[in-house]
Amino acid sequence: MASSNTNLLDSVVSEEVECAICLNKLDTPRILTCLHSFCEKCLEKCVQNRKDDSSQSGNSTLKCALCNEYTALNDAGVRGLRLDFRATRLVEALQEKETQQLKLASSAHRCETCGCTDSGETASKEKPPFTYCRECCQVLCQRCSAVHAGLRMTRTHTVANISDLLNGKVTIQTKDHSMLCPKHADEKLKIFCVTCLEPVCHDCTLIDHNREQGHQLQFLKDFVPIIREELSSRQEEVSEKSEEFSEFLHLVDELENHAMDKTKKTSKSIQNAIVEYISRVEQVRLPMEKVACDYLGEKIKQLNQLRKKTQHIKSLAEKSLLLTQQMMENEQDLIGLASMYKSLREAMDRAIAEKPDEQELEHIRESIDHLHYHVTHLDAKVGNVAVGCRCTERSTSSVACNNGPKDVQFTRDGRISAIVQVECIGEGQGTVYVKYGTETLYTYGGYFNNVQRYKQKAVTNLTMFAAIKQTSTSFPNCTSFSWTRWLPTLQYGRIGCFTSLSDHRFIIATTDAKLYILGDTLGEFSHGLPDTRSISALATDNEDNIYITDRDNHKIYILRSDGNLKDTLNVGDISPTCIAVPHLGPDVIAVTHEPATVSILDLNGNTLCSIHNEEWKKVAIGCDADRLLYILWSDQNHEKTLQRYTFQGVQVDTLFEKESHSYNDLVLAVSPTGASAAAVVTTTGADGKVVTMAPGEKPSPKTLP
Repeated sequence: MASSNTNLLDSVVSEEVECAICLNKLDTPRILTCLHSFCEKCLEKCVQNRKDDSSQSGNSTLKCALCNEYTALNDAGVRGLRLDFRATRLVEALQEKETQQLKLASSAHRCETCGCTDSGETASKEKPPFTYCRECCQVLCQRCSAVHAGLRMTRTHTVANISDLLNGKVTIQTKDHSMLCPKHADEKLKIFCVTCLEPVCHDCTLIDHNREQGHQLQFLKDFVPIIREELSSRQEEVSEKSEEFSEFLHLVDELENHAMDKTKKTSKSIQNAIVEYISRVEQVRLPMEKVACDYLGEKIKQLNQLRKKTQHIKSLAEKSLLLTQQMMENEQDLIGLASMYKSLREAMDRAIAEKPDEQELEHIRESIDHLHYHVTHLDAKVGNVAVGCRCTERSTSSVACNNGPKDVQFTRDGRISAIVQVECIGEGQGTVYVKYGTETLYTYGGYFNNVQRYKQKAVTNLTMFAAIKQTSTSFPNCTSFSWTRWLPTLQYGRIGCFTSLSDHRFIIATTDAKLYILGDTLGEFSHGLPDTRSISALATDNEDNIYITDRDNHKIYILRSDGNLKDTLNVGDISPTCIAVPHLGPDVIAVTHEPATVSILDLNGNTLCSIHNEEWKKVAIGCDADRLLYILWSDQNHEKTLQRYTFQGVQVDTLFEKESHSYNDLVLAVSPTGASAAAVVTTTGADGKVVTMAPGEKPSPKTLP
């Protein structure tokens, strides 16, 4: 067995014999589930420190000082952990080797048998006076060496010249202490407890590992082939897992680079926008950059956590493979292999069971890609307006629904919302099952609750249900309607129109002239409107004043956000249908009325000017942050045109013209803040579509009155 120790010493590295806590050589090493070993006293000190810490309670787990993985402790505490026989043998062998080297390098040798320092008359140059027994690890004089060679017990030992050992011609062997039981002195570990998966001695089989107590015992040398076979069967799977983790870590690195690149691009977009408005918004740049960088920094932090988790499992797989390979190659190291068997098997099983968290990686990827920069104008632009612009940014978003969109709106943060209809069933008051595609979701009072429990429940009594679908990102990155706000008490057919407030709440008007507010819950909106009223359209400004058209009574009501009536405008013979107001500092109001006319009113309800064209058969309007009036109109062939005007009635440009859409009615939304943008409903029903567009670059400026 001496040769096995030499093989171990040849491959040993410092981290295998040093405790990472005290930085000294391992003393009574205990092995954790992560395959890292530490001194027994160091681990006990860690447990005691946890007890002394008021923020921790109990000692049921122990945190690894190297990889931070927790190891469960039984009632025996640290002493209940397995002894690392392999590390113990390495430490003892290294210590003994160091002692031997010091002993051999000494200028004055002393025989360790008789104590003499000189061999006397027999000494000669051809035959050095002192030799070294590689098996006994002792320095011998010539006389004792001759006796040593004649004894029956030692005559097979190899005796080498000290000079040969010092020159490296002969390797130094160390004593093998590994076969001794740590619990019972002088008892060798010759038996393997199959029940406890650890090597034991004869005395252990009489006390702790008794057959009568149900322990299955086999001779160690007989069970080692079974250990080798079982570990070999796991090696290929663990190797494949290690490769899988390597590939996954490569994806993590790529995504981190993508996140860093996204950070730079976002920062650059922010800086470019601020250069344009440098005189007025320089103080806004750093907070906006911080939001973007903090957001992406959090994603990078999540990636680092994902990497750390994956690297830990990969490290466990690699360490188990390395240890298994080393011990499998050493056919004589039976005790080392047997002592590590259970730990290696458990570590390999853990590595095989783990999988890369692809769902988390994809979630982080989507979060990173959703980030964009959205320009917010500080006030309205007056003066130079481009003439002859066309739409250079245009995209189509599909709305998954059964009917709609009935109405669309831009929220203050640039997202698009649409009122649609979905399939659902009623099952008791306040309880609604909503069917979306092939998935059945459970809601209570308009909120998802216990989705998994009710997902498989059969859908019966199919009815139609109203909801507000919303894009998760702002223009121009709003490509899909992924968020849903349910309207559990409103029938789709009752809803007329809606608008949004600065705090992301919605005001909804019904065909029977009632108002509802949708925030955390949906409820009726208390107001000071007269009982005899009608509501045909809604609009809001930057102070959350709500503008309401009453077509039947020829009035416009202005409500504060708390529902109190601020003003009532009599508009004479006009029966207002649609309404649009400048978002900032509204000093005029635009309304549509028959026959397909847009009128500009002052805040007293007086008409300042009117815009009309004989081709117009239907008209819808909206206002952007540049105080430009968007007019969407259709002709007798239902072909649609979108144009921009000033509030003085001067046409500025045409964004598109004479387009045929499958949906003939006019539904228009214009972004009240940020970059100029409009949204038009082109298709309704199960294949509802909303087209978003933005004006192109200014070909030439023109000052308008």
